[in-house]
Amino acid sequence: LLVYARKADRVLIVSDGATDEIPDEAKGGAGSGNHGHAGRPGEVGGSAPSGDYSDIRTMPEEIEGVSIVKQRLSGSKLAIGGSSGIAINTSRSAAKIWKNMADYQKKAFQSGWQSSDHPNHVIWHELAHVLAKRADRDYFLSNLNRLDPLFVKMAAKVSRYAGTNGQELVAEIFAARRAGRDLGPDVDNYYDKVLGGPK
Repeated sequence: LLVYARKADRVLIVSDGATDEIPDEAKGGAGSGNHGHAGRPGEVGGSAPSGDYSDIRTMPEEIEGVSIVKQRLSGSKLAIGGSSGIAINTSRSAAKIWKNMADYQKKAFQSGWQSSDHPNHVIWHELAHVLAKRADRDYFLSNLNRLDPLFVKMAAKVSRYAGTNGQELVAEIFAARRAGRDLGPDVDNYYDKVLGGPK
């Protein structure tokens, strides 16, 4: 559980008994009402543009209109994307991974499990799930699987996780694109025209 508290002119994050102070450069300008995420330095109101989503201590409350909540989740998932937003797992085991997301992502990519090594990969992946659910693509995507030879061919070009089902294929392509990875025209065409994945 993360708790945000204001103490004098400082914003504190209390998590599992440890307290971290948000650095001054992340607080935004006077009167910003800092809500535990990066503000616009020297400005009143608003949030910093897209940035680093690899640290749960500085995770914004919203990304691209999608709400972010931090809560202890059961299981080993780092985050879960649903139609109402993204839940970030704050369990002790997940928190250990979040503390060094860059290394985790490098290993996940090198093993072929995920489609990019970018530290924001988990959030982008879950953002794709939210956007696909909101676009009512979930039922169609959940029925794409290893029985479809074209699905198998495209997923093999993306990641092992993408081979789970159409939902994971969309999320993995979306995250790879955000990371700047070129998956080739076959995958791009399949994503845009067959899967109807989010932009």
